[in-house]
Amino acid sequence: MIKWPFLLWVCVFFLSGCEKSNSRQELVVFAASSLRESFEALEVDFESTHPEVDVKLVFAGSQALRLQIENGARASVFASANVEHMGALREAGKVGEPTVFARNALVVIVPNDSTIQTFEDVKNVSRIVIGAENVPVGRYAREVMRRSGARYNVVSEESNVRLVRSKVELGEADAAFVYKTDVLGRSRVRAVEIPPELNVMADYPIADVQPSYQLADHFLRFVLSTDGSRILEKHGFVAP
Repeated sequence: MIKWPFLLWVCVFFLSGCEKSNSRQELVVFAASSLRESFEALEVDFESTHPEVDVKLVFAGSQALRLQIENGARASVFASANVEHMGALREAGKVGEPTVFARNALVVIVPNDSTIQTFEDVKNVSRIVIGAENVPVGRYAREVMRRSGARYNVVSEESNVRLVRSKVELGEADAAFVYKTDVLGRSRVRAVEIPPELNVMADYPIADVQPSYQLADHFLRFVLSTDGSRILEKHGFVAP
């Protein structure tokens, strides 16, 4: 026969456990797709020093995240892959003062066994994939192509940079314009460097979503700190 005091102790134990798990404050961070690996690392480090915080990361194209914020999506921090989308939110009073926290260059990726060796060879590729026109990586790719003055056979435009990369990894494209950070750790593709005079350096701004609260400020400070910069540089980003 189970005694009531024992049952009471069990109930108290589980209720206290639930109360402890629910006591963590949630911090929702919207971040551009190209920031996935670096922000997952930032999340781990931030939570290790802020055990009371539960960081929830949401990744998508910067344009999609901007639209969600404009429509009232619940978020505390927004990290964009370009200044235009952030600037529009700032002008609308949706975010606080943005700060550029990282920079990123473009490269062309090709399959490992591709005969493409230089950027000059890319114009001869039959299937090139880029980001859509409203996607930062798509805008940057168009600027690089414009500067080169060559014609490129673009067969597909994708909604975020990870989808652009996957087209080459899956053999559905011969080349694609992506960020330099998107090549790190990838076994199926390699990078073809874009000449500096043609390349575009992408600025990544970050800001708190309004109305702001203290946890968002703590996370922003961490991203902009020496430790945050170290993590970003480890994942291929350049300090601003």
